Amino acid sequence: MRPLRRAVLLALLLGVSGCGDPVLWDRWRAERAFWHAQREVERILVRPQVAKPADFARAEAGFRGIVEAFPASRWARATPGSTAADVATIAGRAAIALGRLEEVQSRVPEALADYERAERDWAAFPDLEMEAAVRRAAALSSSGGAAGLAAWEHVARAFPPADPVSGAPGREHVQAVRQVTDGLEGRGRIAERDSLLTAEESIGEAWLTAHPGDAAGPAWLDVMTESRARRGDQAGALASSRRALAAEFHVSGAERERRVLDLGERCLSFDRPDSALAYAHWGVSEFGGVGRLRALDLEARAFRAAGKRDSALEVYDQILNENQRRQDIAVEARYQRAVLLEEAGRWPLARAEYSALCAAAPTQPRALQAWERVVRHHRNAGEEDLARMETEHALTALDQVIGMQNDESERRRTREARVAVLFAAGRTREGIRDLQDVWASGGVTPESAALGEAAARQAETSLHDPALARSLWQILARSSPDRELQARAIAAVARLAS
Repeated sequence: MRPLRRAVLLALLLGVSGCGDPVLWDRWRAERAFWHAQREVERILVRPQVAKPADFARAEAGFRGIVEAFPASRWARATPGSTAADVATIAGRAAIALGRLEEVQSRVPEALADYERAERDWAAFPDLEMEAAVRRAAALSSSGGAAGLAAWEHVARAFPPADPVSGAPGREHVQAVRQVTDGLEGRGRIAERDSLLTAEESIGEAWLTAHPGDAAGPAWLDVMTESRARRGDQAGALASSRRALAAEFHVSGAERERRVLDLGERCLSFDRPDSALAYAHWGVSEFGGVGRLRALDLEARAFRAAGKRDSALEVYDQILNENQRRQDIAVEARYQRAVLLEEAGRWPLARAEYSALCAAAPTQPRALQAWERVVRHHRNAGEEDLARMETEHALTALDQVIGMQNDESERRRTREARVAVLFAAGRTREGIRDLQDVWASGGVTPESAALGEAAARQAETSLHDPALARSLWQILARSSPDRELQARAIAAVARLAS
């Protein structure tokens, strides 16, 4: 009788708590199962490099159990906004999560099949359908080729450009358009790219006309600014950016600061340093905290672009004085001061700045770059004895940092800096051997990929070793995190194979 009493008590408790509703009970079960499966994924993500097949299997089993317990054949017919729709959303997310787990394990064909199935099964739920389509397009793009471009084109066409709730530009739609325009540009199809960007601008203008004064207006203007900038329409991009600032001029705080300084950055990127300086001065005089720091940095770079090095140096001095306790900011300001002094031909002062930087913050990325700049300066000046002396000094110092460093990411970064010093010293083969060791132990990072591209070109031209060059290009074609560099590497492999 004891088991029976327990069953009756459980039934009474569920009824009192509201779980007597079977659909509400289903939602609780689905939420609980999803939470447990997600916990397994989080454990994997903490240390993915040591994750075992059994860890992935547990997460997969959790999500697959949800998909099987709440099949789309039943739940995809749920009424939007109902409790049943909540269950459907959880089941759809579980179906997409299965694809993500396949993708993390480099099982791309299986991931694509999961995404296609989720997109088809949950088409009655636009958010789920769109998420599955975006995941599928991203997975296809990772392997290159026309299929990825076609998948992004499908996302751009199939889903509305505006968010149905807020009216703001749909994030996934904007992402798809950017991916398509990138793909068209990479294939040299500039007229098609510009036609798509112009169409996006027209959608934005039509929305603004239909919704004057709406809170989503500045976001549409941001999209139009980016489209016009991509087409090379500088005047149009600045005009829409100014419209967005005017629309939110009454807004105080971080958002207004962001718009003022982004507009200054846009002017600087368009080679309009005087306009950039106007926005920078505005920020320096009006903003505090992070906004003021960004404005000072913009001001220094705008002075530099305008050829006013002394004014830029004064601004970096000001940044140093105001941020002495912020090592990251002080390091960047000191490094930029050294570069400016070097460019101005004031090498003794620049060298002193580089030395101070390396002594004060030896593991900071800019300090690591300083060693390479010193060696490269002497080689470019034809001062071979000084270059050799500085090379040995740099290698000794970097080896000491590597030996004392327990953080693996900082060790890798320091080893990459050591490779850069060897390249700067003209010790290319030695640098390539070290770079290959770095790749073997820590994978290809954006920084080491750039070093690898320089090494591959040197192997072809200076070392006259096409086999070595091809082996480097092959690694970059397979593993570079930079898509454009990866495309160049693929082209180089094909060229050297012919």
